Amino acid sequence: RGLLSKGRTREARRAAGRASALAIEAQREALVEAEQRRRRAEAVVNDLDTRVNALEERFDQVTPGLPKPTVSALMSSMKEARQAAGLVFLAWEKGQPERVLAGEPAARQAIDATMHRLQQAARP
Repeated sequence: RGLLSKGRTREARRAAGRASALAIEAQREALVEAEQRRRRAEAVVNDLDTRVNALEERFDQVTPGLPKPTVSALMSSMKEARQAAGLVFLAWEKGQPERVLAGEPAARQAIDATMHRLQQAARP
């Protein structure tokens, strides 16, 4: 605008063209970053799903024959792990990859803690 007001139309058109090209490049980069976040979130969801399934299998292997209070404590731990992972799954279903990535550490921690408890319970 400053160039136009000074009567320098050719320079103004060139500046507008450069600004347009920069805007297009910035938009392209933003789209690439968004797609990378989405892919990372999808990988997190798939991994957490696999890990929750592994917890379920391990729980079924470990709990038969254990005392009822031990099974109850393990069941509570399983519930916490499922809830933490469930929040991540819900964020994915709602199309919120940022929330998936934000919830990942808590879900992994809950799953790891539960797996550790199951491994401890399995020891004679």
